[in-house]
Amino acid sequence: MVAMNEQQQQQQQQQQQQQQQQQQQAFAGRYPYSSTGSGASRALVTSARRLSEAQTAALTDLLSGKLRRPVDLKLTVDPSVLGGLSIYIDGCLIDHTVHKQLQDMKTDILNQTEPQDRPNAS
Repeated sequence: MVAMNEQQQQQQQQQQQQQQQQQQQAFAGRYPYSSTGSGASRALVTSARRLSEAQTAALTDLLSGKLRRPVDLKLTVDPSVLGGLSIYIDGCLIDHTVHKQLQDMKTDILNQTEPQDRPNAS
């Protein structure tokens, strides 16, 4: 059981690494570099649905404020993320999608070796 659990864990890690590499390659294909010549950063933003103009402006302002430089957004829609946002900027992936959260929960559940103490449902 432990060997199987370790094997599952390794498979999960490999899948996560492959997904991250695919996202990075997709970004590289759309944006061959992550900063513009003007000192601005470029960000690839993936969401389940098209962001409104107000949401896009708010995200641009937020990222520009955090990075203290202008940010140019490239917006993509991928329904498989289910919700939330994935942002690839300056070589860093920030994945706050529902899909990623579900993957993390699945990994956590599979990695549990002992049952958690649960109150009796009597």
